[in-house]
Amino acid sequence: MKKYYSYFWFFILTIYCVILISIEVKVSQDFVRNFFIDIQGSVPFYAINTSLSVFLLLATALIFSLILATLSSIENNSQNINFYRSQVVFFGYLGLDDRFLIHEYLGHVLGINDALILAGLGVVEIILILTWGNYRQWSRTTINYLLGAAVFSALMILIDGAFPREMIPRLSLEDLSKTWANTFILLFAWSIFSQNINIIKLKAQQYDALSREDLNISEYSKPKPKLG
Repeated sequence: MKKYYSYFWFFILTIYCVILISIEVKVSQDFVRNFFIDIQGSVPFYAINTSLSVFLLLATALIFSLILATLSSIENNSQNINFYRSQVVFFGYLGLDDRFLIHEYLGHVLGINDALILAGLGVVEIILILTWGNYRQWSRTTINYLLGAAVFSALMILIDGAFPREMIPRLSLEDLSKTWANTFILLFAWSIFSQNINIIKLKAQQYDALSREDLNISEYSKPKPKLG
């Protein structure tokens, strides 16, 4: 099944390219330029924090994808598989949300504070961890990274929902809290990935040791040639 994943992404990329080319041909080059334009502004490093935040979230989704790839080498546990798949989708969505302002749009459509949507996503993540996350097997470092992400996420939501819009330095505190939260969540994912890799290495070493032991036993049990 895994070998078809690359075909799927090639298919999606092909459709994406066809759509954009069709827009330029059918509409105009000026219109399609809206989708290709660089992120630039009147100051250096324009939108740098948003770019960093999106990178951290999408990198987290990628790391969880790598964890899924190593999971089959460790164990065939459907609960773990469900959890890591959910994390790929969850943080992939958050990366897209941060880039395309999805929760702000939903908040506007629903007529609610968009901070409530972020809080709801936080509740969803807690449910995913408690339902599928094998958190009792996580290292203390992994848990600390998760707690750090939770603290800064809660701080970001609090500032977004409760602090006055014009308050100084509200904007910096909110966005930098988000960046810290995303940094901790990336470290959380990397810690799980490293732990899985260490398990694979340990099992490989144990397998090699058993193989050498079996080989030695086999050599020892061979009948000795008679002299003379």
